[in-house]
Amino acid sequence: TEIGRQAPSLDSALVRVVASKLRDALTAAEGMRWEDQNEARLRRVLEEVAATHLERLVAVLESQDEAYREVASAPDGKFLACGAEESRSEYRRSMLEHQAKEDEKKRRRANPNDDSLVKRVDLADGVARTKQEIR
Repeated sequence: TEIGRQAPSLDSALVRVVASKLRDALTAAEGMRWEDQNEARLRRVLEEVAATHLERLVAVLESQDEAYREVASAPDGKFLACGAEESRSEYRRSMLEHQAKEDEKKRRRANPNDDSLVKRVDLADGVARTKQEIR
């Protein structure tokens, strides 16, 4: 939404409470910075900020709900076998793509027990070398 217009779907009492908590945090962190501000204007700005962030949270929750409903609609009720390309949910698609990238990075990573990566100090000259270089 545009600044100054609150989304009608958000409870205005919730927006006011979040804005009040934000005001408390700002005052506790930098009280002197905010003491000379016009209280009504500051409250209005904080309510706009709170409404914007709450709208984003609602959008994320709605996309997660869409992904959950897609997975819950699996034929066997346990596992939805479609991949990122076939997913109807943008959130689920992005999670599956991220997971695939992470899996690929893990496969490319060297084995932690690989001696070629472990360095030891060569007692002869005090230089760190791999185990293979010392032998």
